[in-house]
Amino acid sequence: MAFLLTDSVIYANTRFRARVSGQPSLNNNETVVFDSVDYDTSNSYNNSTGFWTTPVNGFYKISVRLRMLIDVGQNVGVIIKKNSANYSSNFSTTNSGTGVVSSSDTLYLQKGETINIAASFGGTGNKDVTGTTFYNIFTIERVADFSAGQSIGFGLASGTKPGLVSSESEGDWTPVVKVGTTAQATSTAVGSWYRIGKQVTVMFRVVISGVSGTGNVVIEGLPFPFKNVSGQNLYFPIGTNRVISPNDLPIILDAAPGTTTAVLRGSNNTNNNMANITNANIFTNTQLRASFTYITD
Repeated sequence: MAFLLTDSVIYANTRFRARVSGQPSLNNNETVVFDSVDYDTSNSYNNSTGFWTTPVNGFYKISVRLRMLIDVGQNVGVIIKKNSANYSSNFSTTNSGTGVVSSSDTLYLQKGETINIAASFGGTGNKDVTGTTFYNIFTIERVADFSAGQSIGFGLASGTKPGLVSSESEGDWTPVVKVGTTAQATSTAVGSWYRIGKQVTVMFRVVISGVSGTGNVVIEGLPFPFKNVSGQNLYFPIGTNRVISPNDLPIILDAAPGTTTAVLRGSNNTNNNMANITNANIFTNTQLRASFTYITD
């Protein structure tokens, strides 16, 4: 019996992890080269340039942590870049001269597209990456099932393909933002989803064009209900995805079990406690954007 394996099968379990071995000095917005590779199952990373190249179409979870010497009171950040263009970012402010910042996101990437990480910071002059190699880490992990939407041939002649062996589906959805029970006017409200079995990955972007009502900010209309786990609310940290402009708040979702509704909770910039995001945190032109994965029934 012959097994005809496509790239989607060969690279189904793509994993990559690398670290910064020294303390390089960087310009603002310069690519960080994570030169010490722990593993790279698809041989996709160039540890001379700092660029990772997608081996096959699919969703990928990207995570990075960076520690830098920075001017007191200034921001330090990491930017995830897709094809050398800014895609998502995270920032923190240091009061000690050393800033540590982490970022993660889930992206749909096509074969040949690139990912690199850039450092961003306030103040003047170059800034140094600092700390041991355990501080400065870059990882990529493919989020996919075995066949990844491609055919697998069993005992067939070369070039012959049977029916699809997969439990995948995908589509679009329209996020609805409410303050309390009042739907908000939006100039942009777009979303997409990708499902493998009971695992659902969603992405969305909303731009508020007018704020009305009072209360907590809620996202409704998710494509599938959250799994009901003993009637308990579920919390989904969603990395760099944020309430953006004019307030810049990292967010989590407080999901009601068995529903397609979630309350947005944000980090209080004073003490990093999480609290519900309300009408006081959003304004005209506020952007909400997120990508996260959850389980449905």
